[in-house]
Amino acid sequence: MIVQTYDFVGDRPIPNSGDKNVMDRLNWFIDKYEPQCLNYVLGYDLYQVVLSPYVSGSPIDQLLTGTVYVDNNGNNIYWVGLKPMVLDYVYYYYMADDVATNTGKGVTIPKKDMAINISPAQKMIVAWNEFIKLSLDCIMFITSNSMFAYYPTYSLNYGRNIVYKSGTVNEFDI
Repeated sequence: MIVQTYDFVGDRPIPNSGDKNVMDRLNWFIDKYEPQCLNYVLGYDLYQVVLSPYVSGSPIDQLLTGTVYVDNNGNNIYWVGLKPMVLDYVYYYYMADDVATNTGKGVTIPKKDMAINISPAQKMIVAWNEFIKLSLDCIMFITSNSMFAYYPTYSLNYGRNIVYKSGTVNEFDI
């Protein structure tokens, strides 16, 4: 796994993440959505390469952990690695599901003492848009002249899927 439960801090916090039930639920979301994210952005073949053992400093290590590379215009660019992108993807789906709770009497919104329930939409929008930005950064990294030879299984169709099918979102869903 690239993302761990303890990674959800800062601007992507999961409340009560020390609680066993919350941690189990978060692990379920990581197990489901991390592979989905990586397969979606990298494509199946490159995703399988990322899953296999790799050497520190290798092109796969650089894809995972980040590095400075030269883009197609000759500029030095810093690629942050896959973890922030996957974290945003998992966080988005976790927050979307956390809005309501399934009970024996239907789906409810939990009522908290001394608190007001509000929509998580803004946090979800920020996380999704950051995922899209980092996905595009990932594509730029993989397809740069200095790196493309290391990722021969990558197809630009994956990038097109992200931009044209998903794209950024806003609170009006436009």
